Amino acid sequence: MAGAARGRVLNLLVKGSEHHCSVQLRKTVEEHLGDIRRTVEYATGNNLSVNVYLEDWSQGIRDSKTYVMTLAGGLAKLPG
Repeated sequence: MAGAARGRVLNLLVKGSEHHCSVQLRKTVEEHLGDIRRTVEYATGNNLSVNVYLEDWSQGIRDSKTYVMTLAGGLAKLPG
């Protein structure tokens, strides 16, 4: 879709706190990472660059450093 509009970059906002992930998305960090991975793979497969931003990461790091570090570790393994 972004490619059809001649977009070159996808800015992806992801849940940076465990609370947002579990309450708003009703997902585990692994499920959320799976969704992110599929989105990034789709974007890079369509020649788009991807920037990932963590929503509410500062609260996330205060409440669950493990969640944020797990998310960051998973993001680091994504293509592109």
